[in-house]
Amino acid sequence: VSPTWLPFRSQSNAKPPPPPHPSRDELAGAFEEWEDMVPFENEDFRRFDESNDKLFYDEPKLVEHIDKAGVSALTRFHETELQNIAQGLGKSSTQDLDVLDLCSSWVSHLGSARPRKVVGLGMNMEELQANPVLTERIVADLNASPKLDLPDSSFDAVLCQLSIDYLIKPIDVAAEAFRVLRPGGVFVVTFSNRLFFQKAVAVWTGK
Repeated sequence: VSPTWLPFRSQSNAKPPPPPHPSRDELAGAFEEWEDMVPFENEDFRRFDESNDKLFYDEPKLVEHIDKAGVSALTRFHETELQNIAQGLGKSSTQDLDVLDLCSSWVSHLGSARPRKVVGLGMNMEELQANPVLTERIVADLNASPKLDLPDSSFDAVLCQLSIDYLIKPIDVAAEAFRVLRPGGVFVVTFSNRLFFQKAVAVWTGK
């Protein structure tokens, strides 16, 4: 007699699976725990190529660094996030926002969002000039100096997209981002699994 296999069914009173992403409150609590102890060492920010970053970024790179699906997802995310930020600040639309795009390039992936001011800070002026959404362009090397030459409380949102893995002092840069944010503003950091391996820091490459 052949055995009979029955599908397994979980009990109806089983707990639902946890949410896929932590809440904003949970994230805020996690960062508060780092206040007195940073869980990194200097070696975590070493790179295979420690040469001057200006040499690496001197040649403009007018290409996407993620695939089409990634570009689409990142653009949709920024559209939604900027709308949420505007609503949270009591603004009528994203057109009332002032945005700082850190490590900016020739594209900011804002989609339909059209902030009234978008300041792009990047390493290559040719790339920045090719970015049509920027209203102001600043060339600066955050690895040479994480200090932002910008006034306190001057932006509603700070973006750092696909670049946090290249910063050798990311906590200092984040502190500067929060300094230039207005009350209620948001620092938005996005990243992917693609990178320039030789310039990414060890905490991202595992080397």
